[in-house]
Amino acid sequence: MKRTPVACLLASIAIVQILSCASPGKSEPTESAEASQETGSGKIIYDPTQKPEETSKRKNEKSPMESPVTAELTATNLGDAVRAVGEAHGGNLVLMAGAEPRPVAPANFKRAELSEVATSLAAAAGLAVQETPDYYFLFLPGYEPLVDVSLTGKLSPGFSLDTTDVTFGSGLRLYTVFAWMGYALDRTIIADNSVADARCGELALQQVPLEAALEAILKSARVHAFAVDSSDEYVFFHNPNNTSPADALLNTNALDSEQEALLNQTVSLVLPQAPTPGQPLEMQQHPTDLGQVLNSLTRQLGVTVVAEEGLEELPVNPAVMVNVKVRTALNLLVRQWLVPNYGYQVTHDRIVIRTRQP
Repeated sequence: MKRTPVACLLASIAIVQILSCASPGKSEPTESAEASQETGSGKIIYDPTQKPEETSKRKNEKSPMESPVTAELTATNLGDAVRAVGEAHGGNLVLMAGAEPRPVAPANFKRAELSEVATSLAAAAGLAVQETPDYYFLFLPGYEPLVDVSLTGKLSPGFSLDTTDVTFGSGLRLYTVFAWMGYALDRTIIADNSVADARCGELALQQVPLEAALEAILKSARVHAFAVDSSDEYVFFHNPNNTSPADALLNTNALDSEQEALLNQTVSLVLPQAPTPGQPLEMQQHPTDLGQVLNSLTRQLGVTVVAEEGLEELPVNPAVMVNVKVRTALNLLVRQWLVPNYGYQVTHDRIVIRTRQP
C-alpha cells in the first residue's frame, strides 16, 4: 500500500456534540490536582484553579519539547491559535474538543519555549495544561480524568517502535482519523462504534511515538473509558462493555484445509471502497450500510461475501486494514458493532455475515 503523509484536515469540519467524560451539565471547575502532580503519562503544569505563585515555580524548568517557538498569533479563539502554533512550529500541542471557541488575545512569541506557549494560551482561555514527554494537552477544568489516559506499554512491540507526524483539525470522527493514519503508516488501527464516533480536537504532533499520538487523539476526543487490544496485526480500541468476542467465526470446528487457508491469507483493504489505482484516496467521513460494501469486501478479500437478510443496514465505518489475515479483517469488522449478536460463517464458496444462533 502506498505511503502518503497524514492529511491535514482542519477547520472545514464543524464541531458537534463530543463524547464527554465529565458529568452532563457540568460547567463549574471541579477540585483538581495540584500543579505539577504526576498523573497518567505526564503531569499538570498549569491549573487555572491554583494561585499564580504555586504555578510560577515551574517557570524556569526545561521542557522536554525543546524546539523554540516563533509565531505571531492573530487568532481570536483557542482552536485557531493552536492550529497557528502547529503551522509555525510543528506542533506538540493537543487541545481538548469543545474548547476551540474560547477567546484568546493576539500574541507574539519569539523563540519561546513550547511550555510557555501552552501555558500562555491555556491561561488566556481558562484551561489547564498537562505536560507529557511528547506533547502538551490543554483541557477544560472538570475533565481531569483525561490526564490519566495512557497507552504506555499497551501496544504490541511492532507498533510501539513507530514514530509519526500527525495533524488533524477539530471535529473529525475518530474512525476517519484512524483510517487516515492507517493508510499513511501501513498500519491497522480500528475502533468500535462507541469509541470511533467521538470527534477529535485540534492537534499537531511531530515525530512522536505512535502510542503517544494515539493517546493524544483519544484525550483530545474526550475518550476516557476504553480498552485496547493490540497484536502484530492491529490496534483495536473498544468500549470496556463491548462483549463481542475477539473471534467472530461461527463454524470453527467445521473448516476444511482450503477454508483454513482462505482465512489465513494476508490481505489489505480499504472500506467502504478501495481507491482506484493511480488515484488519491478519498476518505469517506460517515458510515456506510453493510449491504453497500459487500461487493467491495468480495473484491478485496478474494471470496464472495454476503449478509443474512435483515443485516444490510448495519453500519460499516471507514477503515483501512493493512497486511492482516482474512479472519482478522472479518473479526475487526464484526467487533465494531456493540451488540454481541453477530459473526461470520465460512461455507464451501462464500463467507456469510449472520446473527449468532441462541
